[in-house]
Amino acid sequence: MGSELTLSVMFGFISSVLLGIVAYFIKQLHTDFKSMERDMSEVKTMALIIKTEFKTSYDILNKKVEYLEQRINKLEILSMHNFLNGKSAAMMLALSLVNVTAAFAQDDNSSAKEEGNRNVMLNAASANGPREIQIGLPSADVNVLENGLPVTYATNPHSVNTIWRGDASLSHQGLLKIAETAITTGNIGYAVNSFTQKGQKGFNGTLNYKSNHFGLQEFSLNMNGDLGKDWYYSFNMYQNFDPGTFKIKSTPYQDRTQIYKALLTKKYNGNRGEFTAMYRYANSHSVYNYATSGAP
Repeated sequence: MGSELTLSVMFGFISSVLLGIVAYFIKQLHTDFKSMERDMSEVKTMALIIKTEFKTSYDILNKKVEYLEQRINKLEILSMHNFLNGKSAAMMLALSLVNVTAAFAQDDNSSAKEEGNRNVMLNAASANGPREIQIGLPSADVNVLENGLPVTYATNPHSVNTIWRGDASLSHQGLLKIAETAITTGNIGYAVNSFTQKGQKGFNGTLNYKSNHFGLQEFSLNMNGDLGKDWYYSFNMYQNFDPGTFKIKSTPYQDRTQIYKALLTKKYNGNRGEFTAMYRYANSHSVYNYATSGAP
């Protein structure tokens, strides 16, 4: 009788301990679930705050871009009005004497964007470079793209005009809007977008010659064709002899520039893919920024 009572007591004690352990783990699990629910609520609140702040910043950026575009349009209209009223700094009479095209224009199989209808005006201080309009923002280094990449990442020591010209080597060039430039380059402003002429079927060539009454001599040549087995070539040469509008004793030319480009293209799988290697050599001697900056 005594032994049975002892076993009953021990069994009850063990059952109580096990039930206590189970109750402790259930309580701990409930606490963990409450903590997780609280953390999830905080995460949702933080995500909502971040989303709201991002949307507000995006709206502000869009408003700033629209404001800058309106300001640029007003400046362009004012500049054109001053030009028409005879207030421009200089006028050069450019005579396009020869424009020989020996082939059909290349079809790049890409959709023509709105940029093709925009005008890329020349700089008033240069007959070769695109216009730079100050809109109250720090000037950006990148303002010209070729094949989707900046022509130069820093204007010092190589400015755009020393390695790029709008010559016969380009199959297409246009103007990017402020929003497109901001997305592409990270800078706020307009940018020129250009694409190099690649090789085509057969033999094709373009020769441009420009002169004026000050003695400018500008030559631009492109020759391209196919080598067979889906290989194509393109060769470009640019030569500029510009004495400027007045004589400088130190040099006969205010701008003496020569640029050479060579492209080799391999097309694959019925023109569904291609690989192009391009070599460029540029040698430019310009005195615009020094001898002519204070000239009358």
